[in-house]
Amino acid sequence: DAGDSLLALLNANVQQLDGAERQRVCAEDALRHQQRSDDEDFARQLQQDERDRAAREEADAALAAQFADAYKTFRCEICFDDRPIDEVFIVRSCGHRYCRECASAGFGRDIAENRLPVICPGCRPQSIDTIVSDAELSLVLGEEKMREYLTRSLQSAAMKGEGIAPCPQTDCGGFGARSAPGEAIECNKCGYQFCFECGSVEYHAGSTCEQYQQWRRENAAGDDLLEDEAQRRGWPKCPHCQVYVGKEEGCNKVQCRCQRFSFCALCSADLSHMRDPYVHFNQRGSPCYNRLFE
Repeated sequence: DAGDSLLALLNANVQQLDGAERQRVCAEDALRHQQRSDDEDFARQLQQDERDRAAREEADAALAAQFADAYKTFRCEICFDDRPIDEVFIVRSCGHRYCRECASAGFGRDIAENRLPVICPGCRPQSIDTIVSDAELSLVLGEEKMREYLTRSLQSAAMKGEGIAPCPQTDCGGFGARSAPGEAIECNKCGYQFCFECGSVEYHAGSTCEQYQQWRRENAAGDDLLEDEAQRRGWPKCPHCQVYVGKEEGCNKVQCRCQRFSFCALCSADLSHMRDPYVHFNQRGSPCYNRLFE
């Protein structure tokens, strides 16, 4: 009986151990299955994420291509044609865009008709005076038209009394800008100095305009005498500043006191631009040929 009891106890223990082992094995199998299922879900999620990323990249590429095509051209706000983007002219202060051809033609008409300053054509209907700057105009105007614009701008400023005055020298066409009251103005073209306040053809340093004009009136008779004497002696008049140059001796290439102009005493020809001014007296057929020391 004791032996049977022991055997029964051993069998019970074995069965208990077998049951525990089976439970452990089942648990491990279940864990491995769950892990395998989780791995498969994770792999499927990774695959889906990759498909989503590829789809986004494809959509982004299509959108970028669409914008790239759109920005290869622009629409001119004057002629309303679609033009290549490298032909665009933009007025920076307002953002209006025109093709260079239309901008050049439109600004050129404004300058020719003296409608200055030049206003952006897109702002004009809205009664907004957006001024196109000199730097912007230089981008679309040729050299000759830009020179005309600057000249007309100075003329307009001179007429408005904005510290700009035309040069009083004959056939000069230049302008001078006043930096301070009472100071001489220097012409931007010929360099001649004159008075802004009274428009005198010469600067009267140390004298007021009233004093200078009084002096001119008192010396008018002297001027007439000087004119007669200059003509009697054959003194040449500087073509640059219109002042007589007294010549008693020496050659006929003379230089005025203004230090900016040399000319021929016989025919008043401008010699200041010549590298060798004496060639003027050595050219056969010239009225001054061989008359350098006449």
